[in-house]
Order: sequence, then C-alpha cells, then structure tokens
Amino acid sequence: MPQDNLNPINQSEQWLTEIYRQEYFGLMRYIRGFVKEKEQAEDILGDSMLKLYRKVEKTPGAFATSANLKNFLVTTIRNACLTYLSKEHPHNKIELDEMIADDAHAALQLEKSENLLLLQSFINKLSGRLQQVAHLAWVEGCSVEETVQRMEIGKESVSVYRTRALNELRRLILSQGGHLSLDEIFMLLWLLYALF
Repeated sequence: MPQDNLNPINQSEQWLTEIYRQEYFGLMRYIRGFVKEKEQAEDILGDSMLKLYRKVEKTPGAFATSANLKNFLVTTIRNACLTYLSKEHPHNKIELDEMIADDAHAALQLEKSENLLLLQSFINKLSGRLQQVAHLAWVEGCSVEETVQRMEIGKESVSVYRTRALNELRRLILSQGGHLSLDEIFMLLWLLYALF
C-alpha cells in the first residue's frame, strides 16, 4: 500500500494505478475467499477500484494514511462480495449472515495480503519453474489442479515443484534473520504453510 501521511497531490490516477498494480494479487485472493469465479472476482475488484477513484475525485486527500485507504477498499470489496453472494445464492442466508459477522475473517485476509507482498519478494528470488509454481500457489492461490492446467505439466511435477519451492522459500526466509523481525519471519513461515 502507499506510504502513510498521503499527500492529496499523490492521490491521482497514477497513484491509484500503482495501488491496483501492487495490491492486485492480495486483493484477488481476498475476493476469491468469497467469490470463486475469477471473472466475477475481477469485476468486483474493478468496481471497487472505481469507487475508490470516485471517492478520491470527490474528496481530494480523503485518505490521510494507508490504513484509511485499506479500510475503505476492504470494506468496499467485502460489501460487493456479500451483495453478489446474496443475489447469486439467496437460499444461503444463514451462511451469508455468518460471513458478515466474521470480522476476524476480513482482518486475517487483509493481513495475509500485506504479508504476500513480502513473500512475493522471496518468491522472485527463486528460479524458473520453482518461481512460477510458487507464484501460482502462494500469490494467486491456485490449486494443484489449476497449476497443472496453467503450466501444462503433470500433477506429480507440480507437487514436486511446490515442495521444492516451499523448502527453498523456508531456507531463504530463515537466512534473512538479520533483516526481518521475528514476527515477520513467523508470519511468512505461517503463511507458507497455511496456504500450502
């Protein structure tokens, strides 16, 4: 996300484009926690970014900190997901009510998306197929089957690459001990295993 104490001058189309570019995979992962169809998830993200743009256009400097922006964007996305689900699955009212009540879910998904940016910097250090498989697994949230289809390789190969990538990422993260806080190391390792 952008820096804290955001300057209204920075809240322009270019600024919003940069937010979209930096946060795309984390926000898509968050949306797909609610909405499984990729096309619908992309529509929700696009509509939410448009609402953010309109908010900035209507009220320049509306977001004094990146926390304000995150709250607005996550709330907008979450509401759009719940609206979509209530229209598509009106018979699942109890399940939707549970989702609305589950603020811990939203907080966890947001924390994951922030840590995904840090994890992505480690994934970028991997080579070739390991990097591709790791990106699909941990950044885009693809299943083994989806990875098989996208990379056009066998299921066994994907499983081997995922395991190798996991081990290499763990090694890279642990070797960065002096550059990362203990909390960051713990969260990255937790994220690796939680999403494996």
